[in-house]
Amino acid sequence: MGEYKTFIDNIRTSDFGGFNSIEYANGGLETYLSFQALLKWVGEYVNLFSEGEEVLKVDWESDKPMFMYSTSISCNLQKCYIKNPYLRTTSGTFNTFSKADIGPFNSIQRFVDRKYTTLNEALKKEAGVVRDISIYPTLGNINYIYLNVAYLSKVLIENTGKADNKITVRQYLQDICDGVSKSLGSINDLQVVSDVDNGVELLTIIDYEQKRIKGLTNTSETITTFKAQGLGSMLTSISAQSSITPDLATMISVGAQAQGQTVGEEAISFSILSSGLKDGIYPTKQIGKEKQEVIDNTKAENATKRRDQIQSDYRTALGVYLKLINNQTPTDGNIFSPVNLGQSDDSNQENVAVELYKACLARFTETGQTSTAFIPIKLDFTLLGLGGMKIFQKFKITNDVLPLSYKDTYEFIITGLSHTVNASKWETSISAVITIPEQKMQTTENALKPFSVFVEELAPPSTFSGVLTIRSAKTSIKCNTITRNITKFEDVLVVVIDNLEGAYSKGGIDAGSANSGETLWGLDRKNHTGTYDAAFWQLVDKEDKSKWNNNTYPKPKDKPTLYNSYRAIIKADYDSFKKLYLKNTEVANLVESDGRLYFNMIYAVYNGQGWFKGFSKVLEDAYISGKTTSDALVREIINERVAGGVTAFKNIGGNDLNTVSATLIANTGVDIEKMVGMGPDCEAVQTVAAVNTAYIPTTYGISQNSEYKGPVR
Repeated sequence: MGEYKTFIDNIRTSDFGGFNSIEYANGGLETYLSFQALLKWVGEYVNLFSEGEEVLKVDWESDKPMFMYSTSISCNLQKCYIKNPYLRTTSGTFNTFSKADIGPFNSIQRFVDRKYTTLNEALKKEAGVVRDISIYPTLGNINYIYLNVAYLSKVLIENTGKADNKITVRQYLQDICDGVSKSLGSINDLQVVSDVDNGVELLTIIDYEQKRIKGLTNTSETITTFKAQGLGSMLTSISAQSSITPDLATMISVGAQAQGQTVGEEAISFSILSSGLKDGIYPTKQIGKEKQEVIDNTKAENATKRRDQIQSDYRTALGVYLKLINNQTPTDGNIFSPVNLGQSDDSNQENVAVELYKACLARFTETGQTSTAFIPIKLDFTLLGLGGMKIFQKFKITNDVLPLSYKDTYEFIITGLSHTVNASKWETSISAVITIPEQKMQTTENALKPFSVFVEELAPPSTFSGVLTIRSAKTSIKCNTITRNITKFEDVLVVVIDNLEGAYSKGGIDAGSANSGETLWGLDRKNHTGTYDAAFWQLVDKEDKSKWNNNTYPKPKDKPTLYNSYRAIIKADYDSFKKLYLKNTEVANLVESDGRLYFNMIYAVYNGQGWFKGFSKVLEDAYISGKTTSDALVREIINERVAGGVTAFKNIGGNDLNTVSATLIANTGVDIEKMVGMGPDCEAVQTVAAVNTAYIPTTYGISQNSEYKGPVR
């Protein structure tokens, strides 16, 4: 018991960060142990009964790089948790300032070796990240994956419940790795590997998907080639295994026959793998010359549908993933507060990350594939005794035992190594898995290229001075432009376009930003993707745009077909955001039964998903506080807009708000105020309540500034 207490005291410190807990919003705790702490425990206590002789050595100290995305989180808190400071997820329940004196969760990107930190900085730069928060490939540390203690117990119980009531250390750790890999979105392949050094077995964990990280492996090393068979071969036995399910076999067959046609997102990969191979019986699959035009048109249509589907899948997956991130952030901005997730909520959402990362892979590869064109092979062989080899080392093997498509293409990495020595012979047994050389990963046109995509809904705030200079409402804006009786979505949307979003830009400098694309009616061709976007822009491209500009552009009433296509895009966004954030049915009914409220929330779609969430909470909080009429809610959201949206921004986890964004919200708020008949220029003049609270940036929260006097009008 004394040794156990000493172990706990050692791992609880801030330097080690070995364990902590997550408290749910409505009560209840889950306790987590870092992978590093688990490995340390295994290394120390497995040898307790070996009478002082070390029979197993576990590598718990060294950094263990793993592939991840900058926005990676655990999608199953029942198994594990990773702290991602980039997303401001929780640091745990306990801290060194509390009586418990327990260190917070360590960042998943914490490394002892500076080279990994430097590499991460280079990866972010190469990905072209201009604004945070963006999704891009990066590197994490397996040591700081935090494992749910209940899950550790469950794995142990499930294995010891077998007939022999035993489980090996290696199998126990591998079962945990398998569960963790799935929780992180199945983008990792965590494996327990071993080596024998001076008679002691060394266990560690590696991620075979780290090969995706450019510069992580040493590309200048010399790779040894083993001769598999024939004269001069040292091998005495060899076996190769690859597990293929019936579904996968069907997919491979379909992909091999594809000849460039769209046959399904996964089969595309196997079509690539089969590139160059021909059917010996029917080399060409063609119905006939008279049908060639039909075939070509079908290919083009399928390609368009595929692109649209990719964008739709990405947007849908991202929306669900954002909700999952929010569940793991503190309820009040304090990093040690309970998270938004309730104890009764489903914390197992493993498929969410799978769909998002598949959508990312499809979106950022030239072929639109969602998996690698690669069937893994596990190799086991025995050879005449040979020393000097280590786990993680690579080798090649001659082509006489590999499939044709693997010829001169792949390498193997050693995962297991053992020696058998007796009076008659010395044999070395090697286990290895196939891997893609880094050179191939970086040169093939189908490899995952460096990319980044800005996620506005997760963007951290910058400095907000607390004082806004707000202009008067535009003279072109008329009082009572939008009334409570205009309640059809298409009618309200026309008012938005005619008064706030009516313009056309070619993009780039013409739009005032190098990151902007061609824009019509507020819809950015480059930065907005959805199911209906392609159809809309096809219609736009058929128009004569030579005279279009910010002042001269088509009106919705003059282009009904174009407008109907546009309306479908905005309606899809509105419905999606409403489902996620405007969950109070009474408030939602009030919004859609009063044109003034409807206008504000439709325009919130243009502000962005994060703002829609923030304004929804402003309305719901006001309703709960007793403001249950549409008139009261209109005044509430107008006041919030004119004040720069500081409360709405706080509602989405922002610590402070930049002046540019606040000013934009405030000035459009003044225009909307006039449009609903509440501005100073209208007959129904109502004084806008002064804002007496300023939001000054702090580390994790928001403090009051008694000197702030509100916006200047």
